[in-house]
Amino acid sequence: MLAELTAYLWCNAVRLLFHLWFFWQRPRRLPPAKDDILLRSARSIAGAIRKGEVKSVDVVSAYIKRIQEVQPIINAVVDDRFEEALREAEAADQLVASGTSSVQELIHEKPLLGVPFSVKDSIAVKGMRQDAGSLMYRGSRAVEDAPCVARMRAAGAIPLALTNVPELCLWGDAHNLVYGTTRNPHDTRRGPGGSSGGEGSLLASAGSLIGLGTDLAGSVRIPAAYCGIFGHKPTAELQYAMIKWFKLSAAEDPELFTKILGPSGLNVFGDLLRILLGAGQHTLAILAFFKMAPVFRFSRRQDAEEFLASVDALRDRIEETLGDNGVLILPAEPSTAPYHNQDLLFFDSAGMTALFNILKMPATACPVMKAANGLPLAVQVVARRGNDRLCLAVAREIERHFGGWIQPWVRN
Repeated sequence: MLAELTAYLWCNAVRLLFHLWFFWQRPRRLPPAKDDILLRSARSIAGAIRKGEVKSVDVVSAYIKRIQEVQPIINAVVDDRFEEALREAEAADQLVASGTSSVQELIHEKPLLGVPFSVKDSIAVKGMRQDAGSLMYRGSRAVEDAPCVARMRAAGAIPLALTNVPELCLWGDAHNLVYGTTRNPHDTRRGPGGSSGGEGSLLASAGSLIGLGTDLAGSVRIPAAYCGIFGHKPTAELQYAMIKWFKLSAAEDPELFTKILGPSGLNVFGDLLRILLGAGQHTLAILAFFKMAPVFRFSRRQDAEEFLASVDALRDRIEETLGDNGVLILPAEPSTAPYHNQDLLFFDSAGMTALFNILKMPATACPVMKAANGLPLAVQVVARRGNDRLCLAVAREIERHFGGWIQPWVRN
């Protein structure tokens, strides 16, 4: 009882102190999204491009202009390929104008022809930066596309920008020493979540049409919930997920990450001292993560095996209850977006999401309303493994009833 009371008082004291600190700072408002292209869905835009009703060049140009408008406020983009994207958009328009492929053929062969998309800075896009927000990787560039990016390109989509992440994607707020802090467009005093925080912020600002992220413990769903957009974690295997981004990144120094994770690769107290002296190489968040990491290790192989067996048993019970047509609908987050750095004092943003990564079940975050403080609230829809389409179908119904994307306040 004493421990629960202490935790309760601590959490409320921290929230009060952060609220008082940020109360005197005024949030910045976004300029309104005036171009109708920015308010249309990817499906609508893709269909219009295939039919020649809208040019891909105009779509890409609209998103470039929007990124340039909102970037000084939200700081979500860390690299772009605007010129290359415009050339690829021109090629898409020429393909449509040539008539060499019918609309039906384009639907099957290139369903996203001419549609721009953004990518989290832990997923490789050939020629673009690939550092995951770490000073140790600064200057690295991807030499090939990650498979998910290659599939998007094959479908005709056009990579437009790379977005910010926490250092090495290992915390719940998109802040690092390479690119700085990404801000939540609903309240720039608050974080967009992580680790796909740049994606959440940019999409919510109407600066991107589709975003690619990764979700190890809620890294897609948390930013989606905090920023008022939709985010889907597909059915997936958890094994190797933490370092899979590095394997796929095709960066030029793969040994470095191993050194960081090694027993002598990170001197927490030495780096903390360097931070105090203004010469730190890592964020406080990454130091805290590595300091806490041993807590989550199993001391015996038997303990790990028992844990995995209990996970399998729990998943079997849940999936038996859900069957082929059942879903769980529950909060995506216990609260609205926290103030910047608040997660350093208590990290609870993954509390509602990580369970379904462990269970390997698909989950979709869906915005439903604004809280009393004007920030988005969201639910997540969970189905049995392999039933992603049911998650998305329910999400579509939630969008129909609750309105979908929650637009940030804009200045007049």
